[in-house]
Amino acid sequence: MRPLSVEKRVLAVASMPKKLAFVKSRASGGGMKFKGYAARTNSMSGDLGGFREVLARGAFDAVLARGADVVLNLNHDNGQLLARTSSGTLRLASDEQGLRFEADAPDTQLARDTATLMRRGDLTAASFAFTVAPKNEAWSADEQGPVRTIREVNDLFDVSIVTSPAYPEASVGLRSLEAWRSARALMVPTDNEAGEMGYPSMTISIDYDGTFAAAPGLWLSFIEEATEDGCTVIMTSRREDTPDNRMEIQAALGEDSDVAAVILCGPASTKRDAATAAGFTVDVWIDDTPATVDSVPAQRSAVRVGTKLAAARALGALARRRLLDVCGG
Repeated sequence: MRPLSVEKRVLAVASMPKKLAFVKSRASGGGMKFKGYAARTNSMSGDLGGFREVLARGAFDAVLARGADVVLNLNHDNGQLLARTSSGTLRLASDEQGLRFEADAPDTQLARDTATLMRRGDLTAASFAFTVAPKNEAWSADEQGPVRTIREVNDLFDVSIVTSPAYPEASVGLRSLEAWRSARALMVPTDNEAGEMGYPSMTISIDYDGTFAAAPGLWLSFIEEATEDGCTVIMTSRREDTPDNRMEIQAALGEDSDVAAVILCGPASTKRDAATAAGFTVDVWIDDTPATVDSVPAQRSAVRVGTKLAAARALGALARRRLLDVCGG
C-alpha cells in the first residue's frame, strides 16, 4: 500500500475556544508555559482546495491513547523544538472542543523569542501535522460543495505554533474532486416502470491506479454511497493479475469492501473487454486514463457514460427538479 500523506491544518487564535497564550509558571524559576488548541472539532474549515473539512469529536482519542511521541515545534520545524510528550514537557488532551496542548517552555533563546512574538501578535495560530487512513474519512456534499469528515486521526506527528493562520491546501487533488462530483451527479432518481422515483441499478467501474489510489478515502465513500443506491461497483486496473497486485488492491479496499469484483486485465487488454469477459456490462467508467478503457482513444474525461444512460440521468434530473418545483421544495 502507498504510504499515507502527511497533512497539516491551522487554527487561528481568533477561532480557538481558549486563546493561545503564554503564562508564568508557579514553579520555582518562573518558567513559561505555552498552551492553547491545535485543532477544533465539530467546526467547518475554510476552503482546503476545492472542499471543506470537519474533524469529528473524538478524532484524536485513539492516537493519544496509543501514546504517540508528539513534539511541539515552531512552524513545524524539527530544528525549532519547544517540548515533547515522551519527556513529559508537552501534554495533549482531547476534549469536547478539540485538541488541547500545554507545554513547559525550555529556558532557551528560541522559547523566549517565541513568547515575545506571541506577545506582539506576530505568531497568530497553532497547527498540527497528521495522517488519516482512508477508512477513517467520509465524504459528503452540501450546497457549498464537497465536505470531508475525519472520523479518526491515524498518526499525529507534531503540534506547532505557527506564523500564518491560512489554511494549507490538502492532498486531495482537484482532478479527483471533479471526477467525484461528476460521478455523484449521475446518481439521480429516475421514473421506474411503476411511475415512482427511484435509483436504477448501474454498473460503475473505478480505475485503481490513477483514480482510486489518488484519493482512497474519497472513493471509498463514493463506493459505499453508490452500492447503497443499488449500483454495482467494480475496480479495474491494467496491472498484471498477480497475487501481490490483488493483495495490494484488496488491502486498499478493506476487508468489508462493497466492490463486486477486482479486474486486472494487464497491459495487453482493454478494461472494457476484461470487464465483459468477467460478466459485467459497465455503464459508467471513472477513469483518469480513458484510452485504457477501449482500444479506440476515448474522450479525455475522468467520467465516461454511455449515451442511453446519460439521457436517462438527464431525464431523471429534470423530472426530479419538476417534482420539487410542484411540491415547493
